[in-house]
Amino acid sequence: MRSEDLNDSDWEEIYYALDRKATEIEQGKLDDEPGEVNRPSSDTARWATHLREIMAKIATRSQSKYS
Repeated sequence: MRSEDLNDSDWEEIYYALDRKATEIEQGKLDDEPGEVNRPSSDTARWATHLREIMAKIATRSQSKYS
C-alpha cells in the first residue's frame, strides 16, 4: 500500500494508534524491566521516541491537523 492510498481518516486513525502506543510505552506499561523507559538509551525509550517521530511526520503531512 502506498501512502497516497490512505485518506485523511486513515491517517488520523494511524496517528492516534501511534499516540496510544507511545503513551503506554512512556508510562512504563511495556517495559521488559521496571523503569526501563526512564533510561534514555534503552530500547523502550528509543521505541517511544521513534513513534513520536513518526507522529510528527504524519502531523506535518496533514499540516498539523492532528497535533
